[in-house]
Amino acid sequence: MKDYLLIKNDFVKTEFKPHIHESFSIGKIINGECKLSINKNRELVKNSEIRIVNPLETHYVENNSRWSYINLFIEENYIRNIISSLLNKEYKSYIKFPNKINDPTIGNLFNQLNEYLDHHLNSISIEENITQLIVILVKKYSPLKIKKSRDINNHYVKRLVEYIYTHYLDDIQLQDLQDIAGINKYHIIRIFKQHFSLTPYQFILKLRIEHALKLMKKDYPLSLIAVESGFFDQSHFIKEFKKVYGVTPLRFREQSI
Repeated sequence: MKDYLLIKNDFVKTEFKPHIHESFSIGKIINGECKLSINKNRELVKNSEIRIVNPLETHYVENNSRWSYINLFIEENYIRNIISSLLNKEYKSYIKFPNKINDPTIGNLFNQLNEYLDHHLNSISIEENITQLIVILVKKYSPLKIKKSRDINNHYVKRLVEYIYTHYLDDIQLQDLQDIAGINKYHIIRIFKQHFSLTPYQFILKLRIEHALKLMKKDYPLSLIAVESGFFDQSHFIKEFKKVYGVTPLRFREQSI
């Protein structure tokens, strides 16, 4: 298994026998409810609620009605690497989160992950959200004391931006950016949020929309413009374009004539 696995399931009648995972399991109910037991603590988990099962915690699920959820399995080493970046030193100890949290920001990140799954988006968008989710969990729901991050030299920003401007139509991954800059993925996300108030993926989307605007001045069909601008499909292009300009690309083009 890779560092993380994101799944979305829909059930009508469910019974998962008592079992354990070696990884963290973080899930959000997106429809209905289910009965969840973690270490013999049994409760009803309702729509939009988030639950965390730490490694090697015995748990089981049962329900007789329709329900669905999005669930994230994360390897311990992935979380340790992010913690090491936050602490600026290697972290090897065991980490444990509360089983029950109520955090709107994490809830919104799950909503975005759900949207990314529906649009089959590439892994940079998903990994950014997962990284931000873990950072929130560590800072707010662990006993670790995280100091305020230091500013990072601008030469990293220049190197990363130059690479993205050259490759923004390609399938850029966070690992690519890490290899280019020689710094951790978490720091890369933080750099972009410091300098542009955008994540790397949001920065890439901005460039792709600008590219699409140039193509829209020509008589190309929107479906072709979407693909040529690096979007997964026309639906994804329309959704992201509307976030920026408040109207669909078709309406924008009609108003520009």
